[in-house]
Amino acid sequence: MKNIDLNRLWLTIKWDTVTNWKHARRMTLSITFGLALFFIANVMGAYGHDSNPAYAVSELNMMGATTVGMMSLFLSAFTSLILTTLRTKQQRISFLMQPASNMEKFISRVLYSTVGAFAIIIVGLFLADMLRALLDLMLNQRYIGSVTIEVFKTLYNIVTDAYAPCRVAGSTVQAPLIYLMMVLWLILGYTTFILGGTFFRRQPWLCTVGVMVVIIYLTVFAFITFADMQSVKTFFENLENVSPTAVIIVLDIILAAAIAFELWASYKLFCRMQVINNKWTNL
Repeated sequence: MKNIDLNRLWLTIKWDTVTNWKHARRMTLSITFGLALFFIANVMGAYGHDSNPAYAVSELNMMGATTVGMMSLFLSAFTSLILTTLRTKQQRISFLMQPASNMEKFISRVLYSTVGAFAIIIVGLFLADMLRALLDLMLNQRYIGSVTIEVFKTLYNIVTDAYAPCRVAGSTVQAPLIYLMMVLWLILGYTTFILGGTFFRRQPWLCTVGVMVVIIYLTVFAFITFADMQSVKTFFENLENVSPTAVIIVLDIILAAAIAFELWASYKLFCRMQVINNKWTNL
């Protein structure tokens, strides 16, 4: 059996989607409920107050930015739940018995927990936004605009405006490389949650966040501890003589290699998944 066959991959994705539609529905309702609570709190906070166009624009911008932050949190949590639909023994048996290669199953799971998660979050946002607009119109006799549209505007502004500091920080050649580094950092964050989701069986998001906090703490501690060493000072002094473009390229390569390693490690852990797992890990 070939590792990847496009027709078989498409059938696997369709099977995965149809099989887990109840899980997707529950996640959509949960996100709708969570966002609706935030929107309702905003609507009730404005109850009885006079509204004006400037205030409405400010409120819409605030809700759009806050919602983008919440969506990023939801997406990271959803990404770490790559194996959440394989909790029971029967679910794992059914998944392992599918006539598809491990690579196709892994790609299907990754797409479900990233692209599928984003679609679920957007649907939940749209439903919560409709509830907010209806309640706001009933209680405050106002309509400040669509939070859903504002979220897409905010995402677009983040993607486009992030390039401006890159042009200020570097030359014409360095700017795209700096922007690429920012994108790679973002991708690395999500591949880390994918790796955590394939390794941890219980509370994968919390466990992954905990491990990331420990790694960041140890890195900062090591940097502070060894910063005064002469060899470290000499290294950074010599680094000043290196071309900034070369440094940025090396950092981009390191980040790309880290992403490739995490995806490779996630796939290897996925392949080792058995019908009976360890209590805390998917080994």
